[in-house]
Amino acid sequence: AAFTVEGVVGAIFVMIAHGVSTGALSLLVGILYERRHTRALADYGGIARRVPIFAFFLVMTVMASAGLPALSGFPGEFLVLLGTFTAGRAQAVWAIVAATGVILAAVYLLHMTKKILFGPLQNPANEGLADMNLREIVVLTPLMVFALVLGLKPGIVIEPIEPAVQQLVQTVHQRARVPYRPDAGALRKAGAQAQPKAAPAKPQNWPPPAKRMLPPNFMKNRALNLRPAGGN
Repeated sequence: AAFTVEGVVGAIFVMIAHGVSTGALSLLVGILYERRHTRALADYGGIARRVPIFAFFLVMTVMASAGLPALSGFPGEFLVLLGTFTAGRAQAVWAIVAATGVILAAVYLLHMTKKILFGPLQNPANEGLADMNLREIVVLTPLMVFALVLGLKPGIVIEPIEPAVQQLVQTVHQRARVPYRPDAGALRKAGAQAQPKAAPAKPQNWPPPAKRMLPPNFMKNRALNLRPAGGN
């Protein structure tokens, strides 16, 4: 909502963090679907006792996606909201809307985690649910490490991109303040094309010599001049 340095840096950070958390959530959903072949929340509940390793990875990924401090989702969301609040009073409404969206997303994620992992084990089909194997742990561990590193040391992403973002924001704001000046030559060409073509101007020696008005008795006098001498 606000084209400030903080807002743009935060938006870039959110995209990177979103790739980490969303990728991990997609893998976790695939792991669970491979075992149960269903995505309905009503088919789960209380499986944390059966799959503690899966529960650990799911809770950590959900916290990172919800923007818990010290995880990857927090720095980007904080910078976006900060940049929107500091952009001016006109942007405060959008900042409040964005903050409300962050809260609602966290509520949804926590509700999903509760429905899947916690509570009594009501579905007998989940009694023999197998926990994550070594291959799945090896695939998900780097994503969890990235989520921790981005949350604890966000400068590894912010510092390299901040100079380019500052230049971009400065250039956009400078060009936005310059008044629009249309090309006068282009306007003249457009006007000339729109106007009907005028008739070509007549030359200065108009009418042609053959059609000039001759003086009176011109032909009679010329005939007399051409008569041979001594003739009648």
